[in-house]
Amino acid sequence: MKGAGDMASLLAELRVRGYPAGAQRAFVMAKVMEKRSVIVVGSKCPELVKELRMIPAGTMEDAFCLTASILGKKRIETLIVPHALLTLPVVTAGTSPSD
Repeated sequence: MKGAGDMASLLAELRVRGYPAGAQRAFVMAKVMEKRSVIVVGSKCPELVKELRMIPAGTMEDAFCLTASILGKKRIETLIVPHALLTLPVVTAGTSPSD
């Protein structure tokens, strides 16, 4: 991700050349970063975070302020998902922003 010109180029290259086992995380992050900013909180290496085209934030409060600024809003809503890696969201009619 560090050496890619942009996320679209990286994704195109990964689709053509494939990627080794374990590299699917980079592919998924590139897909996210193609359309959205990613803020990393509390990194011990903020310069590396920047090199990877993500935004470093020192604290969650800083991250919320950055998010509000990026979205152009004074307030943002936050969804806290305990055990997020073990959680599968279920979207029902009327609960999706696109409904």
